[in-house]
Amino acid sequence: MDRIQDLLRRVDKYAADNGVTPATVCRYATGNFRLYERIQSRLKKLEDDAERIEQFLDNREAVPASPEPQPTPDPKCGPAQAEAV
Repeated sequence: MDRIQDLLRRVDKYAADNGVTPATVCRYATGNFRLYERIQSRLKKLEDDAERIEQFLDNREAVPASPEPQPTPDPKCGPAQAEAV
């Protein structure tokens, strides 16, 4: 996450130094003028998700165990043959 934040800071500085917007920098670099905004949104979502996980761990809530997956019988076999497979 620090790498992405550092990258956004570099883009911001480059944009300011060259009199363009960060979206323009991303468009020149990748052809995608929406990329800068999308990276910011993804980073925000990742930070929100990380906070939720940290709160969960801090509260020591138990995670319900998921049941063991059951094998799916082969529809080509009869019931007796499916158990033997």
